[in-house]
Amino acid sequence: MPSTPAARSPSVAVQVQPLLPLAATPASPGPRHAPLHRQPQRKRVRRLLLLALVAFLLGNACRAWLQKRPGDHQPSSQGLEQAGKAADSAIDAARDSAAALGSAAGAVKHTATAAGQAAGAALNVAGPAATKAAQAVSATAKGAANTAADAFTGSQAADETATTDSKSQAKRPAREVLPFPEVAAASSDTCAQALSLPKVALLFLTYGELRHEAAWTRWLESAAGMLPAHTAQAAVCEEGRDYEALRRACAAEVPGSSGGSSIIERQHLFSVYVHAPPNVTGYPSGSLWEGHLVTHRVLTSWGDISLVEAARSLLWEAYKDPLNQRFVLLSESDIPLYDPLTFHQQLTAEGKSRVNACAHGAMSEWRWSHEMETEHLKAIHWRKSGQFFGLTRAHAEVVLRDEEVLAAFQQHCWSAWEPRRKAWRDCFPDEHYIPTLLAVHGLEGEAECGSWGVAAQDWSKGGAHPKEYSPDKVSPTLVHSVRDPARCNGSAAYEDAQRVFVGAAAVLGVDRQAACKQVQAAASSSAYAHPLPGTCPLTARKFPADTVAAVQQLFDTACSPQSDSQDLSAGAVSTPSHLLSAAYCQRAAPPAASEQQ
Repeated sequence: MPSTPAARSPSVAVQVQPLLPLAATPASPGPRHAPLHRQPQRKRVRRLLLLALVAFLLGNACRAWLQKRPGDHQPSSQGLEQAGKAADSAIDAARDSAAALGSAAGAVKHTATAAGQAAGAALNVAGPAATKAAQAVSATAKGAANTAADAFTGSQAADETATTDSKSQAKRPAREVLPFPEVAAASSDTCAQALSLPKVALLFLTYGELRHEAAWTRWLESAAGMLPAHTAQAAVCEEGRDYEALRRACAAEVPGSSGGSSIIERQHLFSVYVHAPPNVTGYPSGSLWEGHLVTHRVLTSWGDISLVEAARSLLWEAYKDPLNQRFVLLSESDIPLYDPLTFHQQLTAEGKSRVNACAHGAMSEWRWSHEMETEHLKAIHWRKSGQFFGLTRAHAEVVLRDEEVLAAFQQHCWSAWEPRRKAWRDCFPDEHYIPTLLAVHGLEGEAECGSWGVAAQDWSKGGAHPKEYSPDKVSPTLVHSVRDPARCNGSAAYEDAQRVFVGAAAVLGVDRQAACKQVQAAASSSAYAHPLPGTCPLTARKFPADTVAAVQQLFDTACSPQSDSQDLSAGAVSTPSHLLSAAYCQRAAPPAASEQQ
C-alpha cells in the first residue's frame, strides 16, 4: 500500500523566492510629470509650425504679386529687387522652419517611444536604474533634435522622390526655347574684326539697376586702346594683310582721332550684354549700359528655371558675335578682382570652361528626380556647380543647341512647395543645369572641375545666400584676401599680362615697317608665363547697394600710391590693388615735379 503524503501543517508557510529583486517602494510619490502635450518640446513644435506657415504664405504671396504684374504697373527695379529678396528670405525661413519642424516632431516621437520603454524597464529594476535610463533618453532625444535638422531636408526629398508615383507629381509645362542664333558674318567691332581679336563677353544678369556702373566704367576705360601683342603682330606683319584697311578699321585708335562714342566702343577686349526684367525699357543716355540690353528677357526669381532662361538669353545674344570666345556670367553686385588685361588674358589662355561638370561629393543628389530622366539624361549625369560660369564658345553652343535637358529641368526642377507630394521640392536649376548638360555630352574633361565658376563668394554665414560685404570692409586688403593669394599668384599674372599687350595708338600711328618692329619686339619679349590656376576667382560678390561709394573709391584710387596700403596697424596687407591696367595708370599719373617746372 503506497504511502500517502503527510498532511501539511497549517502553521507552516511556504517560502517562494522571486526571480528578480523587487523594486523598492519609493518613499514618496515624487513630482508628477506633465503630459506630453504640455511639454516645452511640443510647444516649440507648434510655434515652428505657425512660423513656417506664415513665412510660406508670405513668400508665395510676394512671388504671385510679382508674376501677375507684367505690365506698366510693375514696381521699379529697386522695388522689384527688394520684393524679390523679401520673398527669398521668406522662402528660406519657411524651409528652415520646415526642417526644424520635422526634426522636432521626430524627436518628440522617438522621445515618447523611448520614454515608454524606459518606463517599462523601470518597473522591473531598481529605482536608481530607472532614473539613469530616463536621463539617457533625454540626452539622446536632445542630440537627435540637434542633428536631424541637417539631414532632414535632403533625406526627406530623396525618399519622397524615390517612392512617389510619377503620375501624382506636378509637371510644369515646357516653356519657349529660343532657336539657335544666326551668327553674324563679322563683328560690329570693326577694329577687333580686322585684328581677329578674341573677345570676352560680359553677361550681366540683373534686377535692372547696375549699381557699380562707375567702377565698371573705370575698369573698361583702362582697357581702351590695348591690343594683345601676338594678335597685333599677325595683323601688322603678315604678308597679304591690308595694313591701311586695318588703320581705317581702327581709326578711333589713331592719334588725333576723337575716339569712339562710348567707353565700351573704345576698347576691343570685351563685349557687354545686360539682362533686366521685361519692364526695364532701357538705360539713360550716356549710361555705360545704354544700348546693351538684350531683346529676349524674362522675369526672374530666386531658385527658378527663369534664371537659366535669362542666362541662355544672354548667351543667345553674345554668341551672334563671332569674335566672342569666352562668356562670363555676372550680377549687379559683382566687381572684377583683376585689371582688364589680366582678366582677358587669363580667360583666353584657359582651354576649359569654368564649370564643375565632374562628379564630386557635394552634388546634392537628393535634388534629382527620376521624372527628369530622358533618352540621354540619366541620374549618373547629375552635377552641381556655381551659378556664375565662364564658358568657352564650344560649350556655349552646346547650351544654345540643347532642348532635351532644358525641357526636363523646366518641367521637374524647381524650389517650391509641391501640394501633391506634400513636400518641398528642393531643386535649383541655376546650380545644376549647365554642369549636368556638359556631363550628358561627356564633356567633363573640358571643364575646370575644381572650380565653382568665376566668382568668389563667402558662404561662412551659412544659409541660402552668400555673405554681403559692408562698406567698411571694402579695401585693397579685401581684394587681396578674396583673390586667395595662398593658391593664386595674382601679382605674377598681373605683371605678365601688362607685357603681352601693346597700345594700339603707338602701333597704328606709324608706318607699317615701324609698326611691325614695335609689335615684334613686344611679342618676342613677353609671354603669359604665370597664368592663374583655373580655380582662382576672377570676380567677387556680393557688394550691395550701400557699398557703391566705397567700391567707386576703390577703383578711383587704384592707381594712386595710397591704394597700395591701408591701415597696417589693423592688420591690412601692403600690396597694390592691380584693379586697373598699368598703361592706364601711367597715363593717369600726374606729371612729375620736374616736368611741371
